[in-house]
Amino acid sequence: RRRGAPVPGGPGAGLRGAPCGVQHGGCVMRLNLATAVVGERVTLVPYLAEFVEKYHGWMADSHILEMTASEPLTLEEEYAMQRRWAEDEDKLTFLIAENVPEGAAAASVPPPPFAERLCGDVNIFLNDPEDRLTGEIEVMIASAAHRRRGLASEALRLLMAYASHHLGLRRYVAKVAAHNEPSLALFRRLGFADGEYVAVFQEHHMELVLGRGDGHAPHAAEVVERPFVLADWGLGGVAEETEGPGE
Repeated sequence: RRRGAPVPGGPGAGLRGAPCGVQHGGCVMRLNLATAVVGERVTLVPYLAEFVEKYHGWMADSHILEMTASEPLTLEEEYAMQRRWAEDEDKLTFLIAENVPEGAAAASVPPPPFAERLCGDVNIFLNDPEDRLTGEIEVMIASAAHRRRGLASEALRLLMAYASHHLGLRRYVAKVAAHNEPSLALFRRLGFADGEYVAVFQEHHMELVLGRGDGHAPHAAEVVERPFVLADWGLGGVAEETEGPGE
């Protein structure tokens, strides 16, 4: 599902009048093409061509392919996929980079290069042309050294806060393989409720609804109030930060 399989509805089917991209020079420019979302522990950065080889290395892992329901691609196909994802209006994709701990710049040991702090990705798919308030969300921490440290949780919270404020999304759906117990536990901790079990795909469909007001999703308010900072992302990295919700 992550790679090699088209999303139902095709490009532009997601928001019906409130697309993720804007028209620029005859092509689609993604809303997040030059945007970073900065949180306390991670920063979400756009998936640019300069990161394709890193991503391709992650996806050479057979376990990651299985967990993400992905197909193996050649490096050339990976570059083509990155270009397609950068242009499609029905996807919102960020790579996850661990932040340098505060005070590390003054330490005797320099922080690791940015490429080494990249550890995975987080995505929203806008699959239903009839529902402009719902997004399917997923996360991958590809680097084993970065797992079980709360980075996936923060990345999901940041992306939902960003999408709720900038795309108006109010409902998030996660489709998790039945045997992927860590991911099931992660989404439950975030307040996602168990829904339909799809036997043919052996996956659980879970949902988090904002503003329901019936106690169904006690963590939903935190999604909207989650503080983040938006920053321009260029060749030099993050610059020109602007405050986000809760700041």
